Amino acid sequence: MRKWLAMGLAAWASLGLSTGTAQVEMSGAPAEEVPVFHFDVVNVASTADTNLSRLKVFVKIAYDELSFVKTDSGYRAAYEVSMVLFDERGEQAAGKILSRQLVVPNYDATNSRTDFDITEADFDVRPSEYRLAIGLMDMETRRTGNRKAKVLARDFFHSPLSLSDVMLTSFFEGDARRSLGPQEKSAADVSKSPRSIAAIFELYSRTNSDSVKIEYTVRNARNERVLRGSYWKMKSGTCTPDTLRLESQKLQPGRYFLQLTASDGILKDHVEKLFNASWSGLPPTISDLELAIEQVRYIATREEWSKLKKAKPEDKPRLFQEFWARRDPTPGTPANEAMDEHYRRVQYANENFSGFQEGWKTDMGMVYIILGPPDDIERHPFDVDSKPYEIWYYYGINRQFIFVDENGFGEYRLYNPYALWDWQRNQQ
Repeated sequence: MRKWLAMGLAAWASLGLSTGTAQVEMSGAPAEEVPVFHFDVVNVASTADTNLSRLKVFVKIAYDELSFVKTDSGYRAAYEVSMVLFDERGEQAAGKILSRQLVVPNYDATNSRTDFDITEADFDVRPSEYRLAIGLMDMETRRTGNRKAKVLARDFFHSPLSLSDVMLTSFFEGDARRSLGPQEKSAADVSKSPRSIAAIFELYSRTNSDSVKIEYTVRNARNERVLRGSYWKMKSGTCTPDTLRLESQKLQPGRYFLQLTASDGILKDHVEKLFNASWSGLPPTISDLELAIEQVRYIATREEWSKLKKAKPEDKPRLFQEFWARRDPTPGTPANEAMDEHYRRVQYANENFSGFQEGWKTDMGMVYIILGPPDDIERHPFDVDSKPYEIWYYYGINRQFIFVDENGFGEYRLYNPYALWDWQRNQQ
């Protein structure tokens, strides 16, 4: 067994660690990256049967997340999306497998994070709650990403007045025209300008009123109201499509909450939508600027960290961009590889080290984010007369980090933080 870093027999005894047989895991190669994609589910009334509800599922992936191969006509990528709906009993209620191919003219386009491909599927199901499972496989590398969510198919004809779910065109990066139901050609034009975000929805009404009042409110993550307004909408039958434009220049990057209300003076209905506002070109794992800033605390200098934390809200986006621009290994190119790698490590930490707290906040998450995957991991989960512990070896920097599960609940704490502090001090 390898020698422990700077630890004598007395330290071994105080830790309560066994010197028995170790379970060694080789992990020299970084964890395999899976394609990162986003999805949205929009619930509208079915056009096929008034007893059914329609779930519209959209899957969006940036070109940069796909593997392209050179062909005579350019560069080609192919991927497959599987969507499965499970009912309350856990039985499959519906499912689809969709194959997609796209060709781009040059290599630079394959690395674009501002160009996306979108897959769409509709499911007409009875009103109920479902569990949605989505899988996306890159056909070139066979890498697969998976997402799950609970979705609700509502009964839109139970009440004489109701609203569909809201679809935001910010999700689709500037689609010029979209519709949620059968009135595709009557959906209002949505500006491609980044100064506006379009919220598209449908109003269902079987009342005698000619118009309905629409009210909207947008609040930020601190529950502060940043946008509000109201207007009257003339009905165009039992189903009226509508588009609401939001002034996106008033939305700093972060998480927002949209509430939409329809009322004819007697009846009322409302829907809610959580969404993220961000800059194009950022890693897809960043959805909240405040959180993204918190997650650089392990790598920021004391001066940088103080400046970011004390900055006014309107100055934080600029300072955040400047922080990462200083670390960009390839200035002048669309991608910032240092930022991409950092937030990939954050995502990996959240997926693998989360417990009582988010994975990036744990000691294992901290070391992984700073140093990346270790060269070796030595695991001791069941040694006799010993608390569970792991040793992570980084041969390139001649460091070893010991994590101990003091309480037996899987919360591993770094036993020798001085090894990390010493390494960080030498890097400055």
